[in-house]
Amino acid sequence: MYQDIWLAHFKVQLSAGNVRRICNSINGRPVWGDVSFFNCRSPVVINLVDEISRLVQGFQSKNISDILEETKRISEVDDLYARDIQDIVQEVLENTKHRTKTQKDRQQFIRSSSNIVSQKRKNVWMTISFRNNLAKQVISGTDLNARNYISGNAEIGKIVSYSTPNIEVLGILLRGILQAKDISLLDTDGEGVIIPGLVTNELQQATVVKYSSIKDILSDEDLKKSVDNTIGSTESLTIRSTIVSFITKPGFNESVSKPFKIILQNNQPEINNSIWSSEGCTLNEAESSEKNVICDCDHNTAFAIMMDVADVQPTETERKILETISTIGCSISLVGITLTFLLHVCFWKHFKSPRVKVLLSLCIAIGFTDLFAILEGVARDSPVSFFPPKRFYYEILVA
Repeated sequence: MYQDIWLAHFKVQLSAGNVRRICNSINGRPVWGDVSFFNCRSPVVINLVDEISRLVQGFQSKNISDILEETKRISEVDDLYARDIQDIVQEVLENTKHRTKTQKDRQQFIRSSSNIVSQKRKNVWMTISFRNNLAKQVISGTDLNARNYISGNAEIGKIVSYSTPNIEVLGILLRGILQAKDISLLDTDGEGVIIPGLVTNELQQATVVKYSSIKDILSDEDLKKSVDNTIGSTESLTIRSTIVSFITKPGFNESVSKPFKIILQNNQPEINNSIWSSEGCTLNEAESSEKNVICDCDHNTAFAIMMDVADVQPTETERKILETISTIGCSISLVGITLTFLLHVCFWKHFKSPRVKVLLSLCIAIGFTDLFAILEGVARDSPVSFFPPKRFYYEILVA
């Protein structure tokens, strides 16, 4: 007990905040639970938040470039607490997203956002109850700086890209260009947006931002609450693709003359009151494949593949494989049960006791359950039903 308390105290010396460790009683014995560092904050993050506070309030502080450089450096550290992530997103990124002045500032902002939503921080993100709202703030700020990064590009008509481990930006300036052919803003994996030539004439700029890791940190429970009535069943709703934001200048206030294509692999909403919706997008079944899903859409926002896995039915091949595995497993179990039963019957004088009677009764129940499970597949495919379902369920309940 003293060692556990000392370790918790030692951890606090490296940070600021409170460490919690609950002691539970299991079968009358005290058992320590996991250590919670949710209220802990790293000193470097505390100092960074102080710098931002002084900057926002107009007091003397570091310039925005130095703050973003420090944010990038801190966000690359492996040991960040949940409160650190919350502070960096809500205080630092939120208060600097409109203050970036140079292309390097915007790159630092995007790089910091990428570091914060890194896959290696998944376990820390999972301890934050409102992580979906934080993810929306990351998307909102990154979309803004990605758009400004593309705007700062001097070359008109040339696709510009900027890549980080978890966020990738693609964009093009179209000022004064009459483009007759389609423009493909696709990454090396083939994900992104294809803009038809008719639509490009209406645009000055187009930007695509791909978020490869955010889907892994979102809460499925909160996801169910953030969809509108255009999404069907939400019983087991989850995002099964990267999230792709599409930002244009000017934005699409009304339906465009020709839908553009969103390409996502199978695997920026507003911060407040944003919801997921299928309105304005249609699945392009002709061009979609098992690897890629292609949708024709008439507006720009954040796009992702959402699936309700509760209604997914196995194919005939998958059903046969599962049935074969079940048959083999039940057959092995039936052989073991039969041997156990025969041994006890043959040597009943040596095992005579009330406990053996209970064991034999259990063997009979489990044996019939295995037998009926093996015969169930044959009965299903047979035109004549010789298998009594009620008897099968009864044996399961008895077992």
